[in-house]
Amino acid sequence: MNPARSTEPADCPAQPAVHRGPGLVTLGDVLVSLTGGAPGPLTRGEKLALRIAGAEANTAVGVARLGVPAAWQGVLSGDELGTLVLRELRAEGVAVRARRSAEPTALLLRTLRTAERSTVAYYRTGTAGTTLAPSDVDHEAIRRAGALHVSGITPALGTGPAAAVRDAVLTATAAGVPVSCALNHRSKLWSADAARDELAWLVRHSTVVFASAAEAAIVTGERGTADEAAAALAKLGPAEVLVSDGGGPLAVHADGTTTRHAPTARTVVDTVGAGDSLAAGYLAARLRGLPVPERVRIALAAARHAVTTVGDWDGLPTWAEVADTGADADDIAR
Repeated sequence: MNPARSTEPADCPAQPAVHRGPGLVTLGDVLVSLTGGAPGPLTRGEKLALRIAGAEANTAVGVARLGVPAAWQGVLSGDELGTLVLRELRAEGVAVRARRSAEPTALLLRTLRTAERSTVAYYRTGTAGTTLAPSDVDHEAIRRAGALHVSGITPALGTGPAAAVRDAVLTATAAGVPVSCALNHRSKLWSADAARDELAWLVRHSTVVFASAAEAAIVTGERGTADEAAAALAKLGPAEVLVSDGGGPLAVHADGTTTRHAPTARTVVDTVGAGDSLAAGYLAARLRGLPVPERVRIALAAARHAVTTVGDWDGLPTWAEVADTGADADDIAR
């Protein structure tokens, strides 16, 4: 492994706010998230905020906000929440290709147990997303895409969703379309042992991989730093690997070299959606043809917007906002 080195962000080259080239196609599940307002256990009569969530949908919204065409494929319930999801994604400029089903929309209940820790409960058994199958994949849209993005969450929902993800990935690779994967292991959906083979398959068939150090260890069996994890995953085939390790520097392995990129320190409001926004920023910059250091800078800027605002994608930035974000950027736009 080449020794890790730090890199300084460069200025973003001037580009139009809207990218006219091929865009991103995502495939996965989407949920409605219910979140308590104040830290502490849920109490009777407490108001819950309703938001749209789901890793692949979050990433699609983030890419669309950054001016790059984005589409989401999956299954939506025919219930009112499914209609809400459809309306919200379309309002964000995300093209939706989804079968409507009789099964209900999946729910996620998030409790801010303390100011520093939140807990999540999933209600996904027998929901619309669990019926996803290869027949739901729009192969032609994937063949025309600039990239396909999937995550390790959808295969955890069952054999049908897992088969759909594999079908989409193989369609992309056969057409020469880059595949991006966020490992996103969810221990409440499946164990590390159950997830290992499927996540390893995704890594081997991906061009770009996003992971935490702990998720990388599930695949490689090797525990180490973010730098070591990125290099270990890269040995399985992906050209670009981004590994986070808590709030520390982001490790990026590309062009045979591992680099560290420190995020700009800011007061964290909500960490939910940070990984999805990081992926959205990186992929949007990649689809615009920017070099790796610029992709990372845009990714970190997008993640910064996510953790300093509430919600999975509510505060994600536009291209103009991340293009203007630099180490010396003023906190007040005057």
